[in-house]
Amino acid sequence: MKLTKFALNRPVTVLMAFLSVILIGLISWQRLSVELLPSMNTPQITILTTYENVAPPEIETLITRPIEEAVGTVKGVKQIESVSKEGVSLVTLDFEWDVDTNVSALDVREKIDVVKGSLPRDVGNPIIVKFDPSSIPIMTLGVSGSSNLIETTRIASDEIKQKLERIPGVALARISGAVEREILVAVDQGRLFAHNIPISKVVEKLKEANFNFPGGKIEKAKITAVNSML
Repeated sequence: MKLTKFALNRPVTVLMAFLSVILIGLISWQRLSVELLPSMNTPQITILTTYENVAPPEIETLITRPIEEAVGTVKGVKQIESVSKEGVSLVTLDFEWDVDTNVSALDVREKIDVVKGSLPRDVGNPIIVKFDPSSIPIMTLGVSGSSNLIETTRIASDEIKQKLERIPGVALARISGAVEREILVAVDQGRLFAHNIPISKVVEKLKEANFNFPGGKIEKAKITAVNSML
C-alpha cells in the first residue's frame, strides 16, 4: 500500500525512475559486446607423445603410464584421462577452475623432464598443449568433384585454401582427409626370419634412405628483348 500511495502521490518521480531504467538498458544494449567464443582460461592440459610404428599396448606401458605417474602429483589436478593409440600417447589433465594453467604447464614440463630419461630412446619430445576454445574451427567445408581424389586434393590445397586465407578475418584454413602420396613396402616375413633380420632394421634403413638434400643451383640465362619500331 505504501508503494502504491507513493507512486500515486509522486507520478513524476516514478516516471523519471522508469525512464532512467529504460535509458540505462538501451545504453547497455548498444555498448555491451557479445562474443561467440569469449576469452576464457579452460583448466585443461594435454600431453602429446609420439612413438612411431609401436602398438597401443606398448604405448600404454612404455609412455602413457610413466607420464601419468609423473604428472599425477602436480598441484590442482582433478582428473587424468589417457588415450593410447598406434604411435601416439595422449594424456589429458583436468585442473580445478581456480588453478592458473600457465603455472601448471611449467610444473607439468618439470615432471616430464624428470621422467623423460626413462622413456624409450626413439620417443618424440612430449608436447604440452593447453586447451584454447578460440582455436576450434568455426566452419567446416566439404569438397567433392567428378575428378579423382588426387586432383581434388590439389584443387582444395592450391586454389580453395589459398583463397579462403585471403579473406579478411580468417586466421587459418586447414585441410584434413586429403590424399597424400605414399609408398607401400611389402615385407616378406619368412625371408626376414630366415636371414635373422628384425623388422626394426628394415624400418631403420628406410628412414636412412628417405631424406632430402640440396642439389645445387640452376642458372638461367638473361635474355634481352629489343623491340624496333619502323
